[in-house]
Amino acid sequence: IDGGGNLENMFGFQNILSGVASFFKGSLQLNADLSFKREHWKYNQDSKKFRIGYGPDDIREEGGNGYVMERNGYLNNNNINLYGNYVKTLGRHSFNLMTGYNQENYLYSTVEAYRDALISSSLPYLGLTTGDARITPAYGAYATRSYFGRMNYTFRDTYILEANGRFDGSSRFPSSNRWGFFPSVSFAWIASSEPFFENLLKVFPNFKLRASYGELGNQSVGNFDYIQTLPTALSSYLIDGTQRMIISSAPSLSIDPRNYTWERVSTLNFGADFGLIQ
Repeated sequence: IDGGGNLENMFGFQNILSGVASFFKGSLQLNADLSFKREHWKYNQDSKKFRIGYGPDDIREEGGNGYVMERNGYLNNNNINLYGNYVKTLGRHSFNLMTGYNQENYLYSTVEAYRDALISSSLPYLGLTTGDARITPAYGAYATRSYFGRMNYTFRDTYILEANGRFDGSSRFPSSNRWGFFPSVSFAWIASSEPFFENLLKVFPNFKLRASYGELGNQSVGNFDYIQTLPTALSSYLIDGTQRMIISSAPSLSIDPRNYTWERVSTLNFGADFGLIQ
């Protein structure tokens, strides 16, 4: 019994290129990462009539009119990371500086064609069908770009200050609201390293107070949600002898693009770390 088949062919490759360079006896290190991914696939599915026996004199033809479906698609993804780190100690002062750049773009596209009523079950091809045709496209794309930095300062291995900042842009938002700045800062005091704490070290060998404040951005939304679309539907009347796809109504405004931007989450923390009895 041959009632149809499924066949999928896919070709793809992915590669990552990395490079590291050091200067000033290792105090400055530069890093670069480049990754890219490519995929292309073709999928074919068909259903056709077949004959099956239900008894010695009961041979039936099943499978309906048959159909053919073909889907072609591809995916492109590129990612670039460039960042550098600088470490310097001056007496009791220690510095650690980092800055970098990140960029990603992603593109996905498929087109599916479907038509039923096969002319010949032995030749299941789109060109040999006579029924209703249907085209179903799918498309997705986004791009992000970020500039980021971090500064860490330590004095006497006792006072620790760190500041971070990100400037992120996303194609998922309108051009006027595409960028957002997200800072964070933290401070820690290792009180157990102070001279006045020596008499307490046997009970509290480690005692640190810390505080931090930070902001994060969220872009987990649809790729094109801020763009208005025209709703479509089949016409309720015949146009040139058949139903046609028409604009069914005015575009809806489910999202106000003037206020559509990054979701911002702020966090404020206070804490204490301590150890007991060394």
